[in-house]
Amino acid sequence: LTFPRLHHLDKLDGGCRVYTVLGSVKDKSKEDGPASTSVSDKLYVFGATPEIDFINFTIKSLVTQKILFEEDSNVWQNRNITYFLALGTRAYTIINATSELGFTVYRASSILFQLLFNYVVLGHVPRRAFVPWESMTKARRSQSAGEITGADVGDAKARKKRVATIPHDPESMCVIKFSPNQQTIDKIGKNSLFTFWYFVRHHLFARSNSVIPELEQWIPGCGPKLIRKGYTIYTQFGSLTPQQILDIYLDFSSWPEFKSSS
Repeated sequence: LTFPRLHHLDKLDGGCRVYTVLGSVKDKSKEDGPASTSVSDKLYVFGATPEIDFINFTIKSLVTQKILFEEDSNVWQNRNITYFLALGTRAYTIINATSELGFTVYRASSILFQLLFNYVVLGHVPRRAFVPWESMTKARRSQSAGEITGADVGDAKARKKRVATIPHDPESMCVIKFSPNQQTIDKIGKNSLFTFWYFVRHHLFARSNSVIPELEQWIPGCGPKLIRKGYTIYTQFGSLTPQQILDIYLDFSSWPEFKSSS
């Protein structure tokens, strides 16, 4: 739960709070000696979190190959990591969202998680099995969030209300199993994961960002290439599926002009 906050504090003061926590994880097979059955190529992580923060932290760790995916770490080195996570229903709705659900739900987190990880739903468990319990006041406020009008679009309070309208069951948590999608990682290339992360985050900052004008800013004159692929001047990033966004990135990064692009 506190990894994102601890990592932020480490960046501010050069501390090692996160690595101190990770360093407490021991390899039991090594402690038992060479005669024991070794499972050192696998690592299973179990946890529970009501919000999306840890998912975003895991995505960032993967694309930077740091923290949870640190190759030089004694604990995590050469591990096949699988997560079993009890996730709040609002957070699960976000990571499982499609473009049809609208931009309040379908964000960069949705696209990155669906592309970079394989995941399955194992079932649901009672929210009250975990502490701290969610306050009923907060739960009722989420469920009874007011309607949003067109005039409210630019208002910060309206944005909070839209987030509160994301489907949420305060009595339940969704248990998911997920692990890195090696097939997609190989397509992008480990050394290019952060570039891909930036590409998605930048272009999904606003749902109305249009594909051709946006990419023309990086590589002037690339519009005809995209038109031949079936995109129009009106095609918006927010209307594309994760696979379509990946396809655009793979095309974009394969063009000769890409290496000299800002």
